[in-house]
Amino acid sequence: MREGSIRRRSGMHGSLWSLRGTRPFSPVRAAGSAQAVGGRQLDDHGCPLLLSPYSFKLSLLENAPSESVRFRRRGSDPQGDRVGGTRRTMSETPKFSALNYERIDMAELGAAYDRLLGEIDEAGSGAALNAALDHWMALRSHFATMRGLNRVLYTLDTRNEAVRREKAYFEEHLPEVEDWNTQVCKKIVSHPHREAIAAKHGRRILDLLAVEIETFSPRIADHLRREEHLVTEYTDLLASARIPFDGAVHNLSRLARYYTNPDRDLRHAAQQAREHFFAEHAESFDTLYDELVHLRHEMARILGYENFIPLAYRRMRRLDYGPGEVEVFRAEVVRHVVPLAAALRDRQGEILGVDPLMFWDEGVGDTEPPPTPLGDTSFIVRQAAETFSEMSPETGAFFGMMTEGGFYDLETRDGKAGGGYCTSFPDYGVPFIFCNFNGTAGDVRVLMHESGHAFQKYCSRHLSILDYQWPTSEAAEIHSMSMEFFAWPWMERFFGERDAIRYRNDHLRNRILFLPYGCAVDEFQHFVHAHPEAGPKERKIFWRELERKYLPWRNYGDLSFLAGGALWQSQHHIYRYPFYYIDYVLALTCALQFWKRAQNGKAGYWDDYLRICTIGGSRAFLEIVAEGRLESPFRLDVLPEIVNEAAAWLATHDDRFMNDQR
Repeated sequence: MREGSIRRRSGMHGSLWSLRGTRPFSPVRAAGSAQAVGGRQLDDHGCPLLLSPYSFKLSLLENAPSESVRFRRRGSDPQGDRVGGTRRTMSETPKFSALNYERIDMAELGAAYDRLLGEIDEAGSGAALNAALDHWMALRSHFATMRGLNRVLYTLDTRNEAVRREKAYFEEHLPEVEDWNTQVCKKIVSHPHREAIAAKHGRRILDLLAVEIETFSPRIADHLRREEHLVTEYTDLLASARIPFDGAVHNLSRLARYYTNPDRDLRHAAQQAREHFFAEHAESFDTLYDELVHLRHEMARILGYENFIPLAYRRMRRLDYGPGEVEVFRAEVVRHVVPLAAALRDRQGEILGVDPLMFWDEGVGDTEPPPTPLGDTSFIVRQAAETFSEMSPETGAFFGMMTEGGFYDLETRDGKAGGGYCTSFPDYGVPFIFCNFNGTAGDVRVLMHESGHAFQKYCSRHLSILDYQWPTSEAAEIHSMSMEFFAWPWMERFFGERDAIRYRNDHLRNRILFLPYGCAVDEFQHFVHAHPEAGPKERKIFWRELERKYLPWRNYGDLSFLAGGALWQSQHHIYRYPFYYIDYVLALTCALQFWKRAQNGKAGYWDDYLRICTIGGSRAFLEIVAEGRLESPFRLDVLPEIVNEAAAWLATHDDRFMNDQR
């Protein structure tokens, strides 16, 4: 998942914190820096220490910041490659441990925006307006970096009170910053020299600015604050899980490793333990979501929309397709994918020797222990480094930078938020990968997935427009899901020869099985937000109807809470990032095209992938698809063709075939 694409609220800063800036950078001396080599300050780890060119006092996050960032220019550009308007050499990339969080002084930031608005008013030429645009990118970049760092630190330890205070500080002031950004958008799109921006950066930036104007009003400021608060409550609730099982206490991520255990009774018991947690907190999950639904509906009505659906599409920057195209696509999944998925589940039951196949059997491909990495986290990282080094010069340089700088946190632990994502710190031009390894094959897949996001950000860091450095989410998921498949030839490194075959088989099968589930999540959200008056009971009834439509094999047995239609409450996108889910399905349809080209040995697929990584978000989704020489997932012949290709591959690589050859 790419956090940078999330439009939790309308307005530019919904994705600011994960976008690259344009402010020039210079190394400056910090109090307490231990040494200097060649005139450059180094931190305690021997890493070049870089601070913001704005002058501010360092403060530790463990203590409440006593001083805020001062928005005054300082320093000059060091020599090096220009990245997003910032000159930087690879050796100047700091380590994650050396990044310093600073509370931003909102009064001074507001004054900086006042000066910016005046600069736009006084811009008497296209060059002057483009200069003002650069200054805006600089303001946004630093705000984004500090907010992004805070949000990463929060997900690393949701219990850290100092971090939580800073998160609350951002939540309180985000609507205010959004208002300032919207004022800038209005002035730029109505400026007599606006075409100079389109001439330099392409028309898409003007289209995106227009969308920001349509999706924010100061009248929804309190709604946005409340939305952030509710989402934080949901994240905290999931992270609070302490589930006693099998002689230990687990969070949700650690418990998940039992879902693929070859012991059927143990799998069943693990799902019972998981269900108990959600049933125990059912009222909280229902109440949180009910308030979020009504809150988002109220925002939409205030902004002049019939309901939240069109507002959500605008917040997601879906400018080249709408709910109608998505509805047709979902119908194609029902027609072409659900029958194949049902056949795969039938065959899975035969392999396991169970009838019927139960919910707790779905994560197991055969009767043997599942493919498991041959080593721990450090082993996986070493194999990933070798994989990316051999994959291409670009991926090798990228992952080397990530490893040297420590720009990932991979292992699960108590208090850490669940899931996985990729974000970035604009001032430093580096991505960050967040995972929850639990000792399963999923660790490898998730690392490849999030590395695909991070690699795209690395490739597009040269773009000076912040909004171009991340594409929209459905385009971004092409990068991540394709990387999962591109890594196939190196799976022997992680699993050994025999289990690498099983991993690839499981991976493709599970990706096909995901397509119907992803559509169920999307249709569920369309129903919920088209009918905000429906309550928790009606939502659960509708979810069960969707499971019968998209997942007709599903049998919960004695898991009565899940059988009542509650599974969706564990899908955090529904709470945190509304309508971010069909993105995975659309992207997977494209990623499977890359997989097909790679399997068939067709030349040029890597160059096409690299090209769509490099252009970032400077194009709309369907334009990016075309740039990658991929077919639009909305074409009616695309889905059945790629599904047939996957079915043919599985027919010659299924578990029973391998069992016969042992």
